Amino acid sequence: MDVMAAAFALVNDAPGGAMALAQVVGKNPATLSHEVNPNYPTAKLGLSDAVRLSTWTGDTRVLTAFAATMNCMVIPLPAALPGNENAAERTAQLAREFADLLGEVATNLIDGQVTSNELLRIEREAGEMSVALQQLLGEIRRMHGCTTGKGVQP
Repeated sequence: MDVMAAAFALVNDAPGGAMALAQVVGKNPATLSHEVNPNYPTAKLGLSDAVRLSTWTGDTRVLTAFAATMNCMVIPLPAALPGNENAAERTAQLAREFADLLGEVATNLIDGQVTSNELLRIEREAGEMSVALQQLLGEIRRMHGCTTGKGVQP
């Protein structure tokens, strides 16, 4: 999904749509609608408004689309992940994700070449493993009593 399509979806899928979200960014609802509508190419949603709307709604589609455009991925930090409640379960999940990554790498390197689709599958598995690692770290921090998501401070 491209960034503008993500912004359009963010505004239109939110409860109340542009009518409700316009107040968040101090705009007229029609103006906000035009800023995210591809049929109005001269109206542009600003970066600070996109951040404010994403933060207010909790919708990460604009962030994810921007990251994908830059060949990056979004990984939620442990403090933002619900369900960090069992270290053993999280460790097992990390091991499964690592095994999935290794399996995908081994399968796709057999012929000595990597296609675009194979690379995408390997990157997806690596991302899933990164999420599992962050979830485990979040659980370990919780067990330590750290609530900041930044570990122990000196």
